[in-house]
Amino acid sequence: MITREEINEKVQSRKRKRKRITTVCVILAAMIVAAVIIVSTARNHSESYMLRQADKYYAAHDYDEAIEYLDKILALNPDNAEALLLSAKINYSIKDLDRAESAVLHFLELSPNSADGYRILLQIYTGQGRYDEILAKSKEITDKNILAVFDEFLTEKPTANMAGGSYDDALEITLTSSDAGDIYYTLDGSEPTADSDLFDKEEPIVIEEEGDTVLSAICIDAKGRASRVMSETYSVTLPDASAPVVDPAGGEFYQKTSIHVTAEEGATIYYNWDEEPEVGGEEYYGSIRVPEGNHVLQVIAVNEYGKSSDVVKYNFIYYPPAPAPEPEPETETTTEETTQTTETSETSQETTE
Repeated sequence: MITREEINEKVQSRKRKRKRITTVCVILAAMIVAAVIIVSTARNHSESYMLRQADKYYAAHDYDEAIEYLDKILALNPDNAEALLLSAKINYSIKDLDRAESAVLHFLELSPNSADGYRILLQIYTGQGRYDEILAKSKEITDKNILAVFDEFLTEKPTANMAGGSYDDALEITLTSSDAGDIYYTLDGSEPTADSDLFDKEEPIVIEEEGDTVLSAICIDAKGRASRVMSETYSVTLPDASAPVVDPAGGEFYQKTSIHVTAEEGATIYYNWDEEPEVGGEEYYGSIRVPEGNHVLQVIAVNEYGKSSDVVKYNFIYYPPAPAPEPEPETETTTEETTQTTETSETSQETTE
């Protein structure tokens, strides 16, 4: 039989058990609440969450809220590339160009091949009129995609009507740019500036010297924006002059003879007797008379490119025939003798009569 004491003990045991269960439940509930609070707090302070919030506010043009989130991100992680890029975009939009430049330069250190980063940087430089810096930075770039971004902010570089290469004739080069501006060029491979030769659209650049010529050109518009440098290398080998043709080609002659010389079109002919001719010396016109004696005619032709032919030499011998002997002079009858003869004839006639 169960005693009252045993019954009371069982009742107290059940109460203690329920109390323990209640305590455990309270503790578990508290732990769950704390976990939720911790997770929520961590979520609200994670970089990815704050970046999403900054993007949301940026899209809504609420730049102050966006910057507040970005500042928190960068305080936790100064090298967060996404936050730096967004910060540069927002600060550019609100015209805080110094902060925008600082953010985008840091971003480009982390992401040097970002076209978006360079586009923002060039927008900043353009807004400040820093065209020389745009051009200077373009020279540091080798990536074609990035250079294409630079071309959006620079004057279009000139183009030549003839591509670089090897040619066997003198060249006439014209330069054009789709952007309005002046074109400056050099022919020695040096980088052109506004102090270089100004291209005249009415007069092409003539390249008539043999060898390699490096043509470099830029276009500068009215705002002072310069293009990147256009460069073409032309290798010119000019044709040699053909030897002149002499007719007759030397020989012995016994009467006066004229020599005719022909050469390629555009060539100038120089000649000399018994010595090599010099460019700029005796120039051939029409014909040459063979001089008396034994002589060597030497002739060269200089073509339109200033190149001289080989010297051609021909021996001419001319001795004119001896003059015919002069006839004996007739005896002249004097007037006095003629008068006397006439008078004698007349006297003879009178006597006969």
